[in-house]
Amino acid sequence: MRIVVKHNIVIVCTLLCYTLYMWLWVNPSLYLIKGYREFFTDSYFLIRFLEIPGEPSEYVSRLCIQLYNYPLVASLLISALLTAIYLTGRQVFKKNWIAALPVFLLMLMHNRYEHAIRLDVDVLVLFIALYGFVRAFRSRRWVVCLAFPILLAGVLYLNGILPALLFVITGFSLCLLERKGDAIQWIGLIAGIALTGFVFRSLFYLSFHDLRQEVADLLRIYPLAYLPFVLYGVICLLPFLSLIHLPFKNKKIKPVYIESTVALTACLLLVFTLNREDRIGLSVQHYARTENWEKVLKYASKSEYPDKDMVIYTNEALYHTGKIYTDLFLYNQSLGSKGLLSAQISNFSEIVPNQDIFLHLGALSLSIIWGTEATNVYGANPYVLKNLTKAYIAGGYLPEARKTLNLLDHTLFQQQWVKRYRRLVNDTSLIAQDAELNTCRQAQAPVAVVSTQSALMNLYLLAKDTHWNKMAYDYLLTAALLDNKIDNFASFLSRLGEYGYTSIPKLYFEGIIYHSLFAEESPIDIRNFTFDTGVIDRFEAFCRDLVKAQQNPAKAKEWMEKKYKDTYWYYILYQSNLSPEAKRDAYERMILI
Repeated sequence: MRIVVKHNIVIVCTLLCYTLYMWLWVNPSLYLIKGYREFFTDSYFLIRFLEIPGEPSEYVSRLCIQLYNYPLVASLLISALLTAIYLTGRQVFKKNWIAALPVFLLMLMHNRYEHAIRLDVDVLVLFIALYGFVRAFRSRRWVVCLAFPILLAGVLYLNGILPALLFVITGFSLCLLERKGDAIQWIGLIAGIALTGFVFRSLFYLSFHDLRQEVADLLRIYPLAYLPFVLYGVICLLPFLSLIHLPFKNKKIKPVYIESTVALTACLLLVFTLNREDRIGLSVQHYARTENWEKVLKYASKSEYPDKDMVIYTNEALYHTGKIYTDLFLYNQSLGSKGLLSAQISNFSEIVPNQDIFLHLGALSLSIIWGTEATNVYGANPYVLKNLTKAYIAGGYLPEARKTLNLLDHTLFQQQWVKRYRRLVNDTSLIAQDAELNTCRQAQAPVAVVSTQSALMNLYLLAKDTHWNKMAYDYLLTAALLDNKIDNFASFLSRLGEYGYTSIPKLYFEGIIYHSLFAEESPIDIRNFTFDTGVIDRFEAFCRDLVKAQQNPAKAKEWMEKKYKDTYWYYILYQSNLSPEAKRDAYERMILI
């Protein structure tokens, strides 16, 4: 008994540490970016999952994943599931330490943000059914013959064909190892399988095609497709592994030390197998959704290989924090204007970043298009539905707004938000009191913007007929600089005063200085604005250091980066996608200053 308590203490302590790891490091909320599954509270949604074998488990997993909005609650939920799997497994497999193996495998699988909690639910139901079967097998033969088809039918209905097949294989293995069954019992078990298969075939038309579909679903979910099958293979082998009894009696090494070693190994594997870049990228999007812009920049600064979506969210965070004018080039801008917003809709992207950006830019029609596209990827994601509602209200599409609000009203945790925006739909005069919606309505583009055009063209169409849309104007100037459309930048700059500027930001002033290399006249009369004269001094220092850097071309980029990485001139020469000829031309003009 004492050894059993020690075994449980080791695993329970490991799972408590795992709760902290999930909560403070992995952050279950990030699963919602890639693994969100729609869930509604109405009875029609529930009935859909009661009509097909295997779908009740999917319903439960979709309910569980809603709790991922609260990282601590989700971490406790995951650990509770794993603890229940472990304790049930100990009862099935003779209280042996090998019951921890499926738990450790599931811990590693949770390390991937594509992991579906349905696997945990399936394994728990499977172990509960196996426990019931083991208890029945040790009773009279008629109890076994009656219990087996009932338990098999339960697993098949709740979890699907693959877990049911696993139940049969593992259950038969346990029977063989118990060596208590007689011919009648075996005949009863086989008859139970045949009867259950016939009933489900008649009621639900199940076939081997459904089994292949379940396998295909697992392959689609996991980039490392072998992980679920390793888990299932281990479960099938557990009855045989439970026969292993290592000779630890009267020796210094005890079974509890083995279990501790396995637990420590699993914890180390967790740390080393978590995809750092994946975590950073999803964190950037998660905090952008909650408009925690400082955290977006904090995580973006840690990324070594930012993708397009991360760059788009990073630049949005730079704009909303006001740092786009000073810190733009401290972050990777090699994508040029494509790092501000996407110009094309892709059916293959799991992350749809432009819905809220276009909403803020006044392109309400594009925000609606992107939101509709996002629902094809996420399903009825509350985040997407909320942005769609805002776009509909700001654009005056009130019937459509009511539809999305009705959908949101059947999700969890959104009731207060729905009540607030229903008031706006029912009384449109209140929209002027909502700062965000009023800004979106005033900034609404008076033209039909076409998303398949270039990002620069979209921004021009958004900003050209209004002086209310400051974000579109700033993005337009920034995009022109990033793409080295210096003549366009000079033309757009003429409207700087219309947007309320009295001082020229550092970013734009660096662009004006760069423009002076190619044109004799300033694009605007800078005497009408204040500006930092230190930017001129820094440009002159940049040109002098550029001449010095010629002495050691191999070290030139590294040396200049340390001093001038945050400048537009460094970006043009060392980070932009300009042709070698254009970079050479800019370089030669600078060294002549």
